[in-house]
Amino acid sequence: MKKVVNIGIGGKGFVLDIDAYNKLDSYLQQFRSKLSMGNDQANDVMDELEARVAELFSERLGTFKDVVDINLVD
Repeated sequence: MKKVVNIGIGGKGFVLDIDAYNKLDSYLQQFRSKLSMGNDQANDVMDELEARVAELFSERLGTFKDVVDINLVD
């Protein structure tokens, strides 16, 4: 049994297993740390990235699979 985390990303709610959450969180933190622009621009870029991630998750989640797992994050 794995722990799950409820998150909001790109304005949508998702349930991620703990491994998927940790990997996605690490990726987003690394991406943000590499942005070399003003804070407002960096926030805009992160908002767009999160919206795209949410779109990809929504496209790939079926009616029978409601938990995002590590394979989907990869």
